[in-house]
Amino acid sequence: MNRALRFIVTAVLGFLLLSWTLHRIAILLGYSRLPVTLLSLVWLMPVATVIILTSRSRAARVVAARIAESRSRLAVSILAVIGFVFTNLPLKTSSRWMVTYLAMAGTCFILLLVVGYPILVRFVALPRRVTTFLLYRLEPAMFLLVTSGVVLVFTNLISWFVFQHVPHVQDTVDQVFQCRIFASGHITLPVRFDDYFFSYLQIINDGTKMYAQYPFGHSLLLALGSLIHAEWLVNPLLGSAEIIALYFLGKEVYDEKTGRIAVLLGVASPFLLFMSSEFMNHASALLFLSLFLLFFFHTIRPFRVSRLTSLITSQSSFITRHAPSSLAPLLSGLSLAMALNIRPLTALAVSIPVAGYAIYLLIKWRGKPLPAFITMLVPVLLGLGAFGLYNYLTTGDPLLPGYKAYGMLEYSHARWGLGFGPRGFPELPSHTPLRGLLQTSENLSALNLYLFESPFPGLLLVLLLLLTMAGDSLELLLLASFAALPAVYFFYWWQDLVCGPRFLYESLAPVLLLSARGLVELPNHVRRAAGPKTETRTRNTILITGTLSLAVACTVGLPRLLLRYAYNYGEYRRVHAKVVEEHVSNAVIFLGPPHAFYYGAAFLENDQDFRGPIVYAVDRGAENYLLMRRFPGRTYYRYADPDTFLQLSDLDSLRNTTTIQALEHAGQFVRRQGTSGYRLVLLPYREAGALVDTGATACQTFREASYELLRGHSKAADLLPAVAVFMPDDPRRYCPLFEPMRELRSYVVGNCRFDLLYCADSGRVVVYDIRPAEKYARAVGRRRSQ
Repeated sequence: MNRALRFIVTAVLGFLLLSWTLHRIAILLGYSRLPVTLLSLVWLMPVATVIILTSRSRAARVVAARIAESRSRLAVSILAVIGFVFTNLPLKTSSRWMVTYLAMAGTCFILLLVVGYPILVRFVALPRRVTTFLLYRLEPAMFLLVTSGVVLVFTNLISWFVFQHVPHVQDTVDQVFQCRIFASGHITLPVRFDDYFFSYLQIINDGTKMYAQYPFGHSLLLALGSLIHAEWLVNPLLGSAEIIALYFLGKEVYDEKTGRIAVLLGVASPFLLFMSSEFMNHASALLFLSLFLLFFFHTIRPFRVSRLTSLITSQSSFITRHAPSSLAPLLSGLSLAMALNIRPLTALAVSIPVAGYAIYLLIKWRGKPLPAFITMLVPVLLGLGAFGLYNYLTTGDPLLPGYKAYGMLEYSHARWGLGFGPRGFPELPSHTPLRGLLQTSENLSALNLYLFESPFPGLLLVLLLLLTMAGDSLELLLLASFAALPAVYFFYWWQDLVCGPRFLYESLAPVLLLSARGLVELPNHVRRAAGPKTETRTRNTILITGTLSLAVACTVGLPRLLLRYAYNYGEYRRVHAKVVEEHVSNAVIFLGPPHAFYYGAAFLENDQDFRGPIVYAVDRGAENYLLMRRFPGRTYYRYADPDTFLQLSDLDSLRNTTTIQALEHAGQFVRRQGTSGYRLVLLPYREAGALVDTGATACQTFREASYELLRGHSKAADLLPAVAVFMPDDPRRYCPLFEPMRELRSYVVGNCRFDLLYCADSGRVVVYDIRPAEKYARAVGRRRSQ
């Protein structure tokens, strides 16, 4: 490169480094959105840089010409580039800062490598010695001990200092709650209170039992930690075990070197480290899916022979000599069965390409792998049976998973799975193909960033592997296993970034393996295309890039994540810490907005019978009075701010509030009218029965009645005639049969007549008579004839 061009590149590099620094400061301050025009210019920077440098480099031109020699190679390369570009498109507004970061950082470091290579190459000796020692000289057992030990240490430190050994996501609060139920020797908890005062997202309280909505697999593993009061230790152990599984998977599919590189990439992945530091079930799902792939590849080892081998050696004799024991397919099936009971949709996605490849082998080898595949299928079917049995023991229906049961109870609908249209939380817009595309784009963009926190997109190494054209059917299978996750979650209504794009976390094993293979094959491909000198330069560039990427991850990426997670989740223990600090005991503490987010950790501090010395409940304002009546003789507090408790001492003032007075008056009205002619008294929540219930008629809440109706366990006629005490301001949703009661009018829905009998002056409480419409009409006709 001539002096003038080097000066221009250096000036541009300095400008970009300054811009990148300002961008990082802006992100930390919360300014993450950029104008579309400016974003387009930033996004085009690395594209233009790569094109210009490729056109000026003889070696790059030779490699490109080698690719263009074959139409199939060119087609695969074009598809790979298009796919890679899609993973870096800022289609969603919230992902713009990630794409901008990678575009600016990638361009900076490409130019830095071009300008500073003569200087940087002088410092390659130390990274080369370290990698040589790790890849070739360290014994396998010691290598695994060191790498898995590093992951165990770092994940435990993050779990302690950042997450404070407390689950910080609603999903993990639920699964820790369920693991403690398992550790106590039960599957569900008997219900003492309505969920109105003890509700938490995805915790099911159907009026008779409480349990989490999730499959049992991960909670069962956490229960092992719960037995020794160390639930926080389970995920770090799972992360360390994943490192070992990665090594053997790489060795099984490729060779020792690829397995070791995959392990080193895993150790350097903040995505793996942080996910293994919390309580999320993605950690166990990744491990068991990795084991599933490992034992599957071991099972099909005899059928992975080349065409030349099959010509020289008869197929039957080769299979006889190299056939693995039945233990490998059995372990593969058991691993998939466990994954199905941890994250069913993810396990289904990963298993689809594997099943397709198994069918291909059956056809190619004329049924010879069938016994092994049957051995593999048996534990999978048993796992599906365990899934159905757990559903039966919790929801009462083998085909009704907890997800749908919770949707029925909480939102009065069962649209909780894949598909388009209204899905999930009612406040969300309908799921559409466009929404699925935007969510998929953000997940892939986030994977590029969170995978290594490098200045280069994390999937770049996979692209390099595809460009080398070194792939075989196994690499295509690994690629399909990775692509299956975003493809399936394209149809799923929810998407978020928790410790990264968590819905793609289970793709880490294929991604890290393909990335490791890309690092192995790229220098070989360059040597074949452009000669040994270019290969040496390529290897040096890989060492320099890896060292710089690791330095950026440690100095820029990790601090960003540590600050973010510590800031967002660091106050989770504050409520209970304040209780301990103030020596509060024999008390009920109400938590509500804006501190409801902290209720997760406080909820887990409750004893399983909710009778402990400290009871944490949801703050329901004046209605707290009804729960306080259930805990006489205690002190009562309201969590007012992160440092203050307000003691609730004047119970009479709560009883005299509008809401409680309206409930009392409604109860007096119901008792005057009498309930002897009714089959049921419907209540907003069970605790309201203290003011309404006459004791002569069975009571049920609207949530329980809606749940039974939606499941088809009962019909509306089975509930009638009924008297309903309803609160129009109740924020919860019920089935369409009950929702019109909020309009304070009589109405007819289907075969049911709702007659408004009473409305409090404040409108806070109403009483309805509900009975079949035809019986109501006959009763009115008799009264008119008289």
